[in-house]
Amino acid sequence: AEYMGPTNDISKLDSAQKGSLIALYEGFLSVIGRKLFQILLEDYFDPMIKEEAKDTAAVNRFLTTITSEVKAPNILWTNETQEDFRALLYRQLRSLNESYSPSIARWDFASEITGFVYASHLNEVVVEDIYVSLYNQHPQFNIVDPHSFIHALLDDIVDKFEHFEQEYDDRLRNINTNTKRITDLRLFRIQSLTQDALAIANVLKHRDVDDILIEEEYQHPLTGLLRRTSYQGVEKPELTSDLKCAVLGVIERLVKGSICAGNMIQNTNFIGELLRIARTDDSKMNVIAATCLANLCVHYELAQSLLKIGVFHVMIEYALRAETNDQLIRSEVFRALFDVYHNDDELQKPLDKVFVGFFPKKIHDLIKREKRDFNHLLESLEKGIELPYAMWTSNMRKELLAVLKDENGSLVEHYLQAKDSDSFDFPNMKVLWPMTTKLRVNYEELSKEVIFDGGLFLRVYNQNPEIELENLKLDLFIDRLAKLARDSLSNYIRAYNHIRNVKKPKGSPEKTQAIHDSERGYFTMVTLANSLLLAIEQLLYNGRNPNRTRYAEDSKTISEEALNFIVDLFTIPKEIESQPSLRLTMLQLAFIAIDTDRGLTVLKTCLLYTSPSPRDS
Repeated sequence: AEYMGPTNDISKLDSAQKGSLIALYEGFLSVIGRKLFQILLEDYFDPMIKEEAKDTAAVNRFLTTITSEVKAPNILWTNETQEDFRALLYRQLRSLNESYSPSIARWDFASEITGFVYASHLNEVVVEDIYVSLYNQHPQFNIVDPHSFIHALLDDIVDKFEHFEQEYDDRLRNINTNTKRITDLRLFRIQSLTQDALAIANVLKHRDVDDILIEEEYQHPLTGLLRRTSYQGVEKPELTSDLKCAVLGVIERLVKGSICAGNMIQNTNFIGELLRIARTDDSKMNVIAATCLANLCVHYELAQSLLKIGVFHVMIEYALRAETNDQLIRSEVFRALFDVYHNDDELQKPLDKVFVGFFPKKIHDLIKREKRDFNHLLESLEKGIELPYAMWTSNMRKELLAVLKDENGSLVEHYLQAKDSDSFDFPNMKVLWPMTTKLRVNYEELSKEVIFDGGLFLRVYNQNPEIELENLKLDLFIDRLAKLARDSLSNYIRAYNHIRNVKKPKGSPEKTQAIHDSERGYFTMVTLANSLLLAIEQLLYNGRNPNRTRYAEDSKTISEEALNFIVDLFTIPKEIESQPSLRLTMLQLAFIAIDTDRGLTVLKTCLLYTSPSPRDS
């Protein structure tokens, strides 16, 4: 006891005294120090030392260490520990003096100190003689049997989870009066559960551990810790968040193994909770949950099952949420989905059914063609694509996300209402959730576009009329455009006249709808007219246009249908014709028509029989 004081000096001790000290340490520490003495002896003392303690250097090294602070995953010997040890020695000396009798041959001190706990060890989680928090600080520490350590940690998690509401911990029953008590048992349990989970993740990260089978008894508490929204008596939400992140970290590592992944995805509660967290706005947790989903995709043999239960739908939602989700993880999630799609022939067809419902055909075709640069594809889906035959805008992405949010939300809610014992019957399962193959998104954004046969967006064409058309030459394009334009003009005039005939007051649903139809009709008609104007200009004046036919190179002929549409424009009511955007297009078309064969004749003949207004124009 005196030697343990702050003024100890090894040099004042002779060899016999040093040997006696070591013997005393062995007696005390082997009982109360969780193998503390054996570890210290092995690490700092030559086990071949003789009783005479001839190896002075080894003795000095051991005695110096025992009076110093040592913190390692397998040993925790601090100044506080030494103070507790000194206090214990003094108590034992007093007890010995009080109970001393010449008839006592040997005092059994071990029975006197059963249940002793060091104050510095009280808040430490010790599993298989490893201080878990210290291991998490030094995860490179060599764990001799990783499988055994992981299952011991899981057992500790199960025990703490099942007894979380227990008022007092058995550890506190025999603590000495001078030892610091745990003021908040529940807080300690949350912190220790977090340390257990972090330790499992660290072992899996830093050690080569084979695929681990996680039995159902372990799945339940892991899922339960994720599902729990609050912990009675704990007013620190950041701690519960840390716990859930640690548990997700365990799952992220475990599902990298095919056996564990296949076992865990059968649990309805587990899948529901994982999908729920991946869809939240909590970036700290959804990043790990999304990584778990990406890790599941590594196992191609599970891909069909993942599709059936809606995992891919949540992954698409996560990858497209550019405003809230982490860029790197979104890329990883999209890559995982991308790899499955392009490398699993059996899955491509059912996934195509999903993509056809989610994306316009040309965007779907783009996804099918792009087999390498998935980052470029994801960036295009985020920022938008505006090509003559392919349209994808940020508003369309938001429309898809809104649909996925509703459908995936219903799916997750369905899973979370399942019983703990519920599981998926994959062999007999066709499609668990109808939206997995039947969901179709009707994009409002596309309804604002004028789309020519074959999927050509005329607004984009009007911005660049020299683009190459798909399987279409200019003369045929002009003829078909003119037919559509004539039909569009007739529809618009009907819609325009309908507004006048609707007797309902302004603001009524009928009046509002009539005005909307008229405005939409006008926009479509003007867009078609502008496309026709640009196409005719390309035909007549641009010899480099790739869509011209040979015979049209020196021709001044445009189709009869186009001439008829130009004439039709000059027969519309004056109040329509006077609108600036339409009037300019009318005059430009007429100007070009005059320069064509038969154009002037047709216009003059038709205009002779029309009302004064268009003739004057």
